[in-house]
Amino acid sequence: MAKHNETKKALMEIFKEREEKWYSISELEEICKEDYGLNFDDKKEKNNLYSQLYRFKQDGIVICNRSLYRINDKKIDNALQIIEDKIESYKNFKWYSCSDEELEEARNTLQRITDLSSKVQNLINQMNDDTIKVTEDIKAM
Repeated sequence: MAKHNETKKALMEIFKEREEKWYSISELEEICKEDYGLNFDDKKEKNNLYSQLYRFKQDGIVICNRSLYRINDKKIDNALQIIEDKIESYKNFKWYSCSDEELEEARNTLQRITDLSSKVQNLINQMNDDTIKVTEDIKAM
């Protein structure tokens, strides 16, 4: 796995495990070193950490306050709430008495939700496979 992917995966796991905690960059470096075997002694590797944090910040995955980072759980909660609201609205949708445009929009939205569900399931399967591989690698040591 490429170094930037390893860093990205490690950071996501750190933020997901301890959602309420704020991390300094030095704390993140230390956790990555101890728990994930990543080393940021080289300037290029340290820049990789900074760029991953910057990408997370730009994508709204993490929030930053005075050089401290934490997962943006509000964005995740808002996204889940929007999906749940859409699903609920389509449960009560009057399929038989709607216009053709409303029906087409509902079908498109449900297809997008179904596609998203598949992507999430694939991601979960991939994470499980990665976890099994890491566990096997550790046992092999």
